[in-house]
Amino acid sequence: MTTKHENYKMHIRDVNKLKQYTKAKFYYQQTYYFMVEKWIEKELKKEYSESFKQSISQNQLICKEWLIEELSNLTIPKNSEGKIDIEIIGGWFGFPLLDLLYDLYGAGIGKIDFYDKDPFCHKVVWQYLNWCHFPLKVNNYGDYFEREEKRRRQLIINT
Repeated sequence: MTTKHENYKMHIRDVNKLKQYTKAKFYYQQTYYFMVEKWIEKELKKEYSESFKQSISQNQLICKEWLIEELSNLTIPKNSEGKIDIEIIGGWFGFPLLDLLYDLYGAGIGKIDFYDKDPFCHKVVWQYLNWCHFPLKVNNYGDYFEREEKRRRQLIINT
């Protein structure tokens, strides 16, 4: 049996969690991710709204952060201009991976080629890139294996 004091301590923990959640939710509502989420709900099919929410879930964020941490431990070769050209295969909606890569490499990125078979994913990526004024050019392509021209990239990420 719990005492009044223990109940109060549990209540305070719950209130603190609620405050953290409220603060996080307020912060999220100020982001471009939130703007894209609302656009998807309004303009696209319902399943894309669920897919979007899944794409920025805690587990997805943890996995993307892990990838960036591992990449930070590697020496990636550079192209002839001293930059890193990147291909992202099966990139879903592109974020937060695009943002995390930019945080890691910044202006050291030459170009990013983004591949996803789903044309709706491309619409979402473009919406996000346009709204957030992403500082690099991102080229959108469909099926990775249907692109025939020869190309050389220093980093290929297959999510």
